[in-house]
Amino acid sequence: MAFVSTGLPGHIRSSLEVNLLAALENPDLLEEKDSSGLPRGQPFRAMHLSWYNRHFTSGHEAPSDVQPWLLERDGMRTNYGQMVPYISKDLKQHQSIYGTIARVYAQLFEWVRTLMETCLQEEFEMLMEVASALPGNCASPVAPFVSLVVNINVCTKAHRDVFDRRLCLVIPIGRFEGGALCLLENGLVLELRPGDVALFRSCEVTHFNLNYKGARASLVFQTDREFAAWVKNNNGWVDNATMNSFA
Repeated sequence: MAFVSTGLPGHIRSSLEVNLLAALENPDLLEEKDSSGLPRGQPFRAMHLSWYNRHFTSGHEAPSDVQPWLLERDGMRTNYGQMVPYISKDLKQHQSIYGTIARVYAQLFEWVRTLMETCLQEEFEMLMEVASALPGNCASPVAPFVSLVVNINVCTKAHRDVFDRRLCLVIPIGRFEGGALCLLENGLVLELRPGDVALFRSCEVTHFNLNYKGARASLVFQTDREFAAWVKNNNGWVDNATMNSFA
C-alpha cells in the first residue's frame, strides 16, 4: 500500500524550507549537493524527535502492590527508565527546537492529521491508539504519529524501518531535482516535489532514494511498533496501583 497526496496548500508548501532552517537555527545546514558523486549510503544529518517503547521493562510477573522502582530482579540489572515509554536523546537535548518546529509547522501538522483522518481512517485510528495514550497526558504535535525525524541532505540507501508501527509518512523539503522515493516490492518510483506527502508500509517495504541535485531535506513521521504493549496493558503494569498516573 502506498498513498500520495500533492494537495498541500501553497501557502504552507512555500514556507516549508524557510521554517525548517529557522527552527534548526542554522541557515547553512542545507547544502547544494550532487549525490551521484558521493558514496551510496553516506551518512547524513538526522534529528530523531521521538517517543520509544522498545526494550521496555515488563511488569507481567511483578507484584501489583509494590512500587516498581523498589523492585529488583535477582542477578539482573533492572531498567527503571524504560518501564514506561520514553523520549529520545535528541528530543531531550533539543526541546527548544522541538517546540519551534511544533509552532512553525502547526498548519502542516494539522493538515496531515485531517488528510489521514479523512482518507485513511483505519490507519489513523490505529496510530491514534498510541498518540492518545502517551504517559502523563502528553500530546504529540505530529498526531496521529508520535515521532518526527528531520533528515538533512538526505539520500537513503535501501532499507526497511522494522521498528515502525506499520507505516510512515514522508514529506521532502528543499530545492532539488531527482531524489525519487523508490518502493522496491511495490515496483513504484515516486517523483515527489517539495511538500508532497507519501505514506507507505515502511516496516515491510524496502525503500530508498534515487540520486538528487540540489538541497534536500525531509520530514518523516513515525510511531514505534513496540507501543503495542503499552496500549494493551501499560507494558504489563496495568494492575499496579502506583502506575495509574502514567496511564
